[in-house]
Amino acid sequence: MNRTLMIFTHYLRRALMDPVGMLCLFALPLMIIFINSVILVPAESMETMIDGYNLIASGAAAVMLAMFQLMGGAWIADWIFDDFRGDRRWRLFSAPISRNSIIFPAAAASWVFTMLQGIFIVIVSALLFNVYWGNLWVLAAVIVIMATMSQLMYILISLFVSKKRTAEAIPMVLTFAMTIMGGFMFGMGDNAVFRFLTRIQTPIVAAQHAILNSGFIFGNDMSRTWRSLIILTSTLAVLFVATAIAGRRRKI
Repeated sequence: MNRTLMIFTHYLRRALMDPVGMLCLFALPLMIIFINSVILVPAESMETMIDGYNLIASGAAAVMLAMFQLMGGAWIADWIFDDFRGDRRWRLFSAPISRNSIIFPAAAASWVFTMLQGIFIVIVSALLFNVYWGNLWVLAAVIVIMATMSQLMYILISLFVSKKRTAEAIPMVLTFAMTIMGGFMFGMGDNAVFRFLTRIQTPIVAAQHAILNSGFIFGNDMSRTWRSLIILTSTLAVLFVATAIAGRRRKI
């Protein structure tokens, strides 16, 4: 147990002490929330503040939380290629402990990092930008699901690609594609294809709907919240099964 905790602490410290990772995954989403709340100024007739909460910042924050949490699992891909497949692998796996005793604490550290990332975004955005996060239990469920989904996505892709940059780039491309499909970056146009794409409940869209519809400001529509949570949970279950099957056939 002490050895497992030491491995977990080692990897978590590596993630938290990387300045570039902290800037991109912790500070950047907050900067985007701020820019959105300043630049996307609606018409004067539209009320932007309700009971002290900023509507524009709240909508942007829910998207940024889901988007950047999905990219938070990049650490596990980084460690897979640098430690478990790189020059360090012989030193790691020659230790008198099993391979899983190293891999699982590393994955847990990456998961905790992504959890901390989500919690940090929520607390800071609420304090600085008056973001409304709806029902806290729903919010906690979304943070846990997105953090877990991120790890599984990066692990699954890392099992099938041989280059680190590819394993890190594919999830980012998928995340940006889901963000664009949700219409969060720019308008998709008014035709049948684009309307169909914007109706697809990607994990980012589902996460935003689950959070916003769970609070009184956006209607407190718990039926839509539960539907979004079911979509997220189903996606997570599919990813888990796919990763488990791939992990048995293709070793890290």
